[in-house]
Amino acid sequence: MDEFEAKTKVAKRLVTLTLYTDEEGSLKKCIDRARKIVQRLPVDLDRIKKFIEQRVFPDYNSVWREDLKPLTFQQFLKKVSLQMITTHPDPRATYWFDLGDLMGGHLLQIEIGNRFRILDYSTPG
Repeated sequence: MDEFEAKTKVAKRLVTLTLYTDEEGSLKKCIDRARKIVQRLPVDLDRIKKFIEQRVFPDYNSVWREDLKPLTFQQFLKKVSLQMITTHPDPRATYWFDLGDLMGGHLLQIEIGNRFRILDYSTPG
């Protein structure tokens, strides 16, 4: 599987798109998916924001700021920045967000599946 990268301006910011070839070495599926992702991004970012509020943020203050003043969700969200979108030959994509200093250098990774359904998240770092 080969990997290709391109940069595009999305929602007034430069985002890296990473595309992977399928078993035959073709990028067609990933290119088609990347086009749809870029077209849908404003709607999907709103959905992802709600997902972050419901699934990621609730434990943030107790885990990452236990000795500090708690942040509001809006303060938290101001530090979250989309950096990269990875598309795969199967119907999934990964949105990578930089969290600044929110989680000790970790990133936020949101997994998107078939029909652009949010599957889960992780915080690799």
